[in-house]
Amino acid sequence: MRHPGSRISLLILFGFPILLLGSCNGHTTNQLLNGDFIDKSTQLAPTLINPLNNGNISIATQFSWTGATDARSYRIEISTNTDVSSPILRATTKQALYTIQASDLIGVTGLAEQTYYWRVVTVFPTKEAASSIFKCVLYDKDIIYADVGSSASAQLGTMNAPFKTIQAAINFAALNQKTKVYVAKGTYNETIILALAVSVYGGYDSANGWSRNISGNVTTIANSSSLITITSPSNATTTTIIDGFTITNNFTGNTSYAIYNSGASPTISNNNISVSGASSTTICIYNINNSAPIISSNTITGGASPTNIAIRNESSSPAIFNNVVVGGSSGGTTINIGIDLITASPVISNNTILGGNGNLPYGIQITSTASTASAPIIRNNIIGNTIPAGSAVQETATGTTDPAIFQNNDLIGSSTLYRDYPGNTPITAANFSLQTISTGSGTLTLPAMGNVNINDLAGQLFVNQVGNDYHLTTNAVICNVRGGGLNLSGSLTTDKDLITRTTGNPSGGCTSWSGITGATGWSMGAYESN
Repeated sequence: MRHPGSRISLLILFGFPILLLGSCNGHTTNQLLNGDFIDKSTQLAPTLINPLNNGNISIATQFSWTGATDARSYRIEISTNTDVSSPILRATTKQALYTIQASDLIGVTGLAEQTYYWRVVTVFPTKEAASSIFKCVLYDKDIIYADVGSSASAQLGTMNAPFKTIQAAINFAALNQKTKVYVAKGTYNETIILALAVSVYGGYDSANGWSRNISGNVTTIANSSSLITITSPSNATTTTIIDGFTITNNFTGNTSYAIYNSGASPTISNNNISVSGASSTTICIYNINNSAPIISSNTITGGASPTNIAIRNESSSPAIFNNVVVGGSSGGTTINIGIDLITASPVISNNTILGGNGNLPYGIQITSTASTASAPIIRNNIIGNTIPAGSAVQETATGTTDPAIFQNNDLIGSSTLYRDYPGNTPITAANFSLQTISTGSGTLTLPAMGNVNINDLAGQLFVNQVGNDYHLTTNAVICNVRGGGLNLSGSLTTDKDLITRTTGNPSGGCTSWSGITGATGWSMGAYESN
């Protein structure tokens, strides 16, 4: 049956009949072969969906756009040029989706962190239709950058266009599922709210390839406008890290804090933390409501207010190790506490902990309520004060305050080395080897638990390397104190400087072991290793 309007011609060529189509609904043979009879009204240019224009991408970003039922394929092009000329990535796909593949790169081995432009061309049977061009910024790494001294006009969070504030970088990282913020040296006058699983690292030099040196590239977070400098989110875990900063609070008010953790357990490491405002109470790190942070390798110094506390733990049990902790720097009638425990049971090891000076300095104060006990584990610390007043360790009269473990500590610098409750029993240098205290390990004398009292009044034993960070000198006098503690190698393996502890005769020319009280001669963390 012949379609109306068509014309059929028969041509005899070389003895063979050839069928010719003259026309079909007005289309010529060439038009039919070119597909001109097809309805092209639905063959529209694609609309880009993800990422949005001026959006941000990573290597894992899935690009998407509107598809077409009669599309043969889609061609995505990415370029550093605004008109997408000379693309550095070109790929063909059958779906309206694409994820960056290294094999699709043109003339480059990888994509740098910078601005790019992209479009999609839909390939139809008889034509191509190009989308509009979108702009995006690629973050090839899991890192966002901040530099208060940046001169870049844009703030993209890249190495070459970092954010100028730490908070902006943290917020951007959290929004875009990044886990690290690198901060260049300088002073950032900010109050910071950390984000869940976003770690913030200071000590970088943006002018030197973002190399890191914490001591050389001092990165300061300074706050004088609010009572808290850094606040952790309540659900923060140890994967939220603040590392390599000088953190200060100079706020004047009732109570001021450098770091505040409520129900939060971040990792706080390698920082220099202080509070110096004229508040009635200053607290460098405050842990409350079942917080369990890791506090490691920091220098923490309280202020000069009426009450100064370096670390307060209230109903919280952090891990505190390898720190230098000083409660306060003020004298007179002040109360200075290195570590304050209120119904708290942290693990405290390998620290130098000093109350400071003042009227009532305490290296560690242990307080409990009538219903909830404090039962800290306190091992291998130097604990004391810078003046004879107060106590190196003070149990209060309220509740149960006996440590679970109290081993291999050196109690120094206080007229009362340990005040034991119940009974309000002061242990001094005179009765150090005679008076017993109660702990979870039993009722024993302090030396029986591996503790010593080496006050170093003549300065022959310790060298004060950097601000109350006591280390042994190298002279022969220390031979008798190097091995004063119990062997705790099952639970502690290195000293505060991460040097392996030793048992047996210490090296360094010691030939006499007279006066060693420890049963095994284990190298105490309080004295560092040999």
